[in-house]
Amino acid sequence: MRRILILVSLTALMVGAVAWTVGRIRSLRKSPPAVTVRIDNQEDESNVFAGHPLILSVFLSRTAPSPALHIGGASSPWYSYIHVKTLEAGKPVVLNWTVLGKPYTLDVTTDANGHLVGGRVDTSEGAVLDGSARTYSAQFAISPEDSAKLSAGRYTARAVLKPPLWPPWNWTGAIASHEVSFTILSQPAAADQELDRIADSAQFYLNAGRFEDALRMAAQLKDRAPQKTRSWILFGDALNGLGRNQDALGAYSQALELAAKANLDESPDYILMRWHEMKEKVSQTRKSP
Repeated sequence: MRRILILVSLTALMVGAVAWTVGRIRSLRKSPPAVTVRIDNQEDESNVFAGHPLILSVFLSRTAPSPALHIGGASSPWYSYIHVKTLEAGKPVVLNWTVLGKPYTLDVTTDANGHLVGGRVDTSEGAVLDGSARTYSAQFAISPEDSAKLSAGRYTARAVLKPPLWPPWNWTGAIASHEVSFTILSQPAAADQELDRIADSAQFYLNAGRFEDALRMAAQLKDRAPQKTRSWILFGDALNGLGRNQDALGAYSQALELAAKANLDESPDYILMRWHEMKEKVSQTRKSP
């Protein structure tokens, strides 16, 4: 009799677990995670000269209050489940989209009327999607050297979120974002467009942690446009990344001088912050025995 009771209990537990899993999957099918994208900060289309970096911003969110959904963790971050698919003239094309910088989470708090009352940013590897106003953001990019190899023409891209293999009670099937388009232009760029290409490439390499490449591009920009504040900021950031504190301090000092002469409406907070940071590092180095 006891064995029968145990068998009945185990059967009931198994049936309940299956029913719960099926119900959860059905609920997730009705309100799956939302994946949206922007191409080079544009809603749906961008024109790019060959040799410019190309950035696809991917946003992962969820508005349904239940069930809560967990994706990824330290060993397999949430953005590892996202893949960028690209088409050229309707045919798949393999492009080297890589994660740029550190993906982050924007968690905002609103009042009863939906007004913003607070927020925080963190870089958690796992995503928790529930009824909160939490959005996960990652940038997938094509490097300047890979962009230079692309044939002129129109491409479309979309981000695809694939379901984790575990746990089994997640949604089924991949979830794709809307498509965005970018056109690679091959004609020679005007002088100001070439400066933008160099600056954007330097910023790309900084975000990718490729400081030698960033310094090379920033030095080109500084030599071509020494009167531009941005030239010296990028030059200083690259030197900073390489640990050349004294040289970085000089670059930020030059950027501050140019900013002061330009009578900017906004305070150059970023330059001041970096200048103070480098000044402190240089001072500590001089005090060291």
